[in-house]
Amino acid sequence: MLQYEYWHCVGKLLFGMQKAWPQVCNCVRDLSGFFDHPTKLHWAEAWQVVQYLHQHQDKILQSTTQTEMRVCVYVDASFAPPSDSWHSIAGMLVTVGGSLVQWVSKAKGPVALLSSKAEYMSMCAQ
Repeated sequence: MLQYEYWHCVGKLLFGMQKAWPQVCNCVRDLSGFFDHPTKLHWAEAWQVVQYLHQHQDKILQSTTQTEMRVCVYVDASFAPPSDSWHSIAGMLVTVGGSLVQWVSKAKGPVALLSSKAEYMSMCAQ
């Protein structure tokens, strides 16, 4: 198992995630945290993401044609999940006229103790 091959695989997943696969955003973000020392477990998890995308290749983003070009922003965040890092994970997506135009999923530094505070911090930071 070569580290370069892991970088190449996860790098392609990162690029595809930004362009067309928002459903694997959290998985790929987690996989990219192990660039230094990928193990067989990380390879197996990356392979599961690739298999998922292959099985669901007919599920693609499509734009809609609506007369009303309304902008909607949706934000959600977890508050202090019990993990090794204790970072809140925040997500946001933006739609214009019903079509998804942007999405973000990030691990945030400050830990929020309330769910509503985590969502407020997430919306302000995006």
